[in-house]
Amino acid sequence: MSSNLEKPFFRHQLKTSMARESLASFVELTSGFRLHPWQKILCDRLQRLSSEKGQRLLISAPPQVGKSQIVSKRFPAWLVWRNKTIRIILAAYNKTHSGGLIDSAKAAALHEVVASSFDPILWVKSNDDDGTFSCERMALNDAQPSLIGVGLDSGFTGKNADLLLIDDPYPNAEDARSEGHNRKVRSFWEETAEPRLMANPDSNVVVMFHRYHENDIAGYLMKKGEWEVITFPALADGDPYDPTERRLGETLSPFHSRDWLLKKQAEDPKTFAGQFQGKPLAEGERLFEPWMFEERFVDPMKVPPLSPWFRGVDTAYEEKAYSDHSATVRCAFDSAGNLWLRGFESKKLQPGQMVEWMEALAEREGRSIQWVVEKHNAEFAVIDRLRRLGFSVIGQKIGAAEGSKLQRAFVLHDLAYAKKVFVVQEGAWQDFMAQLFGFTGDPRLKEKDDLIDAVTVVTTYLRETQSTVEAKLPPNRFLMAAQL
Repeated sequence: MSSNLEKPFFRHQLKTSMARESLASFVELTSGFRLHPWQKILCDRLQRLSSEKGQRLLISAPPQVGKSQIVSKRFPAWLVWRNKTIRIILAAYNKTHSGGLIDSAKAAALHEVVASSFDPILWVKSNDDDGTFSCERMALNDAQPSLIGVGLDSGFTGKNADLLLIDDPYPNAEDARSEGHNRKVRSFWEETAEPRLMANPDSNVVVMFHRYHENDIAGYLMKKGEWEVITFPALADGDPYDPTERRLGETLSPFHSRDWLLKKQAEDPKTFAGQFQGKPLAEGERLFEPWMFEERFVDPMKVPPLSPWFRGVDTAYEEKAYSDHSATVRCAFDSAGNLWLRGFESKKLQPGQMVEWMEALAEREGRSIQWVVEKHNAEFAVIDRLRRLGFSVIGQKIGAAEGSKLQRAFVLHDLAYAKKVFVVQEGAWQDFMAQLFGFTGDPRLKEKDDLIDAVTVVTTYLRETQSTVEAKLPPNRFLMAAQL
């Protein structure tokens, strides 16, 4: 004898019940797609808005990963299904775009999973000017629609909202970087949205955006300090507030491969930082700031036991006034994913001096160190000599695939931004900090960056040899650079 759950009717009702109680289930059942882990996290946070009031959310995620499908096309329909009298305003950079999103939300509300439930939605009026009304909303006779799309240039005169959704307020990066357009967007918030929402303090607001500029609408709202910021970077950047808890460099979505993302980063690091990572850089902004290293300087006697240590080497001996010094830095990760740097050495050498310097340093430190030498200039002699003496040495070629100096430095930047870099106060550590605070990555400036290069040669090696390195590291060790 079969149970009721095996019968089609009861199976359908079970799905309907799950979809009504869970936004993630609703999205999957009405879209036909299986949600990715980060999308489930997003759904769970949005779902809380069905009972929470007065919330202010800023949500950043990369382009073309399905965020609008959830936030603007499914979430409004799910809310109306649960509360037939709710009022939702969806704003976008123009009314045409917001109208298309509203049409998708209306269609999702008529999906079979809703239409065949015991509590379906019945739209009784719908047009671009007045909005879309549920039967229950229409019965209140207050001219307040269930759903309406507006443009940031048109406002929503005479309307109020229990939920205001703002989906991508900028049509492109140029407008986001335009002070004139930013003034228009801020005007929409200050003169149209905020005053109406103040009259309804229980209303919720969700702003979904790409960051292009430090003074865009998201940056402006963040400064108010009243907003919960949820950022889903395309490549995990070590931020302790990343809701996905990924390892640094792990991709967010299978829609974007790591190789593709690295190529985008190499092509335009500034746009990538804002649009894909949610953390824009200002024009002329230095990559590293002093606050990133507050309370991160360590006495040599207080360094915890770490293994393995990698010593990165950047070789240079051109006899030019502006050429880099040869430099070397020791690097290791602890079990919490912090990067430790020590053993800072930098010298301007003549041809023939490099091998002797590296040999003396290697003999002093012993054979437990894994050497990673950047393959250019004097590297072949150094690698050959150290290997003959029995040291473990890798020659790391830095080419186009690894990107520019700026791109490679983003690994170190992301760790420093998350305050996960510890600098041991020994050797030329002050020179290293001076290089960091002056670093722009602009090749035209001929910046002194040899100690930075000595770190990035290690991170590049770890990235390219992730599977090999993982076998050598203890469980749960973060391979920061291996992912980037």
